[in-house]
Amino acid sequence: MYDNNRFRWSRILFFGILLVAIAFLQSNNFLIFGVKPNLILVALIVFSFLVTDFASYAVLILLTLVMMRSRPGWDLSLVSLGLVGIGSWFVKQIMPGRDSLNLAIAIIFSTIIFYGLIDPNFLYSEWLTSVIEAGYNLVAGFILYYTLKRNV
Repeated sequence: MYDNNRFRWSRILFFGILLVAIAFLQSNNFLIFGVKPNLILVALIVFSFLVTDFASYAVLILLTLVMMRSRPGWDLSLVSLGLVGIGSWFVKQIMPGRDSLNLAIAIIFSTIIFYGLIDPNFLYSEWLTSVIEAGYNLVAGFILYYTLKRNV
C-alpha cells in the first residue's frame, strides 16, 4: 500500500496517463466477442484499492469524468461513474479480508450498480451481456491490479 501521509503527484500523473490510455481503448469500440468491458470503471475501482489518500483519488475521478465528457453538461452515465467510483473508495476502506476477494466483490457489484443507475432495464433485458461484461471487468481488474501492485 502507499503512504497515507504524502500526496504523491508522480503516482497521480502515472495513473492519469494510464487513464488516458484506457479511455482511448474505451472509446474505440474495444469489443470482446461483441461485449465491451467497462475499462474506465474497472480502472477507478482498481485505483480505489491502490490509492489510500482520498484527495489523490478524487483528482483521478475528476480527471476521468472530464476526459469522458463527450458533450457539454453532465449526463447520467458520468454522474453514475463518479458516484460508483467515490463509493468504491469508501466501501473499500471498511471491507474486511483479502484484497483479491474484496476487489472481485467491488468490481462485480460496481458493474451492477453502475448499470442499475443508468438503465435498470438493461440488467433485466440483457442479463447475459451484463454477466459476461462483469466477467470481463473482473479479469481486466485483476490484470490491472496485480500489474500495478507489483510495478508501482
